[in-house]
Parts: sequence; C-alpha cells; structure tokens
Amino acid sequence: MTNRSKLILLRGPSGAGKSTIAKALQQLSDRPTALVEQDVYRQLIFRGQDEKRKTRPARHEMIKASVDIALTHGFDVIVEGFFYYPAYQSMVEAWLARDDVDAYPFYFDISLEETHRRHQTRPKASEFSTEEMTSWYNLVRPLDVEGEIIITESMTTDETIDIICKTVGLSSSAVGE
Repeated sequence: MTNRSKLILLRGPSGAGKSTIAKALQQLSDRPTALVEQDVYRQLIFRGQDEKRKTRPARHEMIKASVDIALTHGFDVIVEGFFYYPAYQSMVEAWLARDDVDAYPFYFDISLEETHRRHQTRPKASEFSTEEMTSWYNLVRPLDVEGEIIITESMTTDETIDIICKTVGLSSSAVGE
C-alpha cells in the first residue's frame, strides 16, 4: 500500500449498513480521513426541498466538491450512499479514474427483506417508510468495475470492516473491541 490518498466508495441500497461501516472505518483509521455521506446532503442540507428533484444538481456538485477538496488536501475519503448510477455515473467514474488516489469501490448486496429489517432498528426509521425503500431498491446495482468488492448480507459488521481494512490497507486491530 502507498501513502497516496485513498478513496473508499461504499454503495448499496438504503438500510444496507453503509453508514455504520463508514463511521467505524473512519474511527479505525490512523490517517486524516473525511467521511462524505450522501444522506447528509439529501436529508439534512436540502431536507424537504426535493420537489421534482430540483436540488439534485446542487447536491451532486456539493458532494463532488467535498470529496475532491478532501482528496486534494491529502485526506483519505470514505464516501457512502445510494449513488443511483445513471444520475451519479459521471461523478463516480471520475473518482474511480483519478490517477492521484487509490480508489476502492464496494457494493453492499443486501436483499430487500434484510434492508427492511435493518431499517426498523435505525434511529432514522421514522424518516422514511419501507414502501419508499422498496421504490428505491431496484435503482441501485453494482458498478461492475474492476476491483469492485461485493459485501453480502451474510457478512457481519466485523467481517465487513475486516475485509475493507485488508483491501485498503487500514489496521483493523480495533475491530471487536
């Protein structure tokens, strides 16, 4: 592994566990690490203002700028979210094509039933319904790019963290503590 900045891309359906894993990875890292969560832009910054997707261009630009600024300043970046590929395709492809960072794409392949079950255990369970989750579910797919690692629902949180840490060269010694 090199000292270059790392871009860790965690994609998958809502309720897959991406945020939990991203936060754990940031805590484990001994390097300067920025966490960019798509939901922060969608649910907090532009909360309730997404009629007819009018906020999408601003959200995209802000997410891209946040990731690019952190990478330019030498931070590792963990970026997590749904990232519906047709809408975010050019942004994701640009991140993965950067020649100044080591990019690691991961896709959380979690069944609809399991995402519903996990959603019911989250603090934000009241923010959107399982019906809404169902309508979003088929919109996200693996990228099918070289090096993409698929995380399955049979993997525990600790196993997922360990796989990602080994792949990207982070210490996972704190897992399970």
